[in-house]
Amino acid sequence: MKRGDEVGADKTRIEAEAAIIDKEKTTCQAQLDKALPALFKAQQAASKITIKDISELKGNSNPHIIMKYVVDGMAILLGKRVRSDIIIVEEFAKKADRDENKNGFLIMQDSWNHGGKVAFFDSDLVKDLQKMADEKNENLINDEILELIEPYTRAKDIWLTTVNAKNASSAIAALREWMVQIESFSINTKVIKPKRFALKQQMEKLAVAMASLSEAEAQ
Repeated sequence: MKRGDEVGADKTRIEAEAAIIDKEKTTCQAQLDKALPALFKAQQAASKITIKDISELKGNSNPHIIMKYVVDGMAILLGKRVRSDIIIVEEFAKKADRDENKNGFLIMQDSWNHGGKVAFFDSDLVKDLQKMADEKNENLINDEILELIEPYTRAKDIWLTTVNAKNASSAIAALREWMVQIESFSINTKVIKPKRFALKQQMEKLAVAMASLSEAEAQ
């Protein structure tokens, strides 16, 4: 085979590989676009939480039960300490429900007195919330964290609702939204992370091949 034929064959092969990679890029981007709205919502929620809010929450001597569990969820996502013993208790999202002993829910006992409230003494807490909602930090949430947060977020439409969180405080409502959306984004991007990594490697190899092809064509 002549040199020109060899270059032509290489060009055809590389163009075919490029077409496949472009198709995979489009698929990955479509999946990422589907996940990004949750991240944007998490960013918006994080932006609503101020240092003043944290100070007020820190000074709460009688926290609402919803507040305790939202803080537990926040601590899990930030990799902070929660109680390790598992004690199942019955709780009530509203005082009226407790008084009437209705609409109770079973869940692990909160960590408020075992480290939960300590989270508010972290001077970088607001920055950490915003950092976690940054797309480039998507790898901070692993499978273990998703498994730990699931008992909280699965109740988002039952007792850990937006309304109940707002009854605790606007800051807790924002924290609850941040928690739910961070989980949603992490779950949706979990599938495409290995695809994006493999795609990056393919694109690097393709770039090398195209450079070699350009050099051969120039000769």
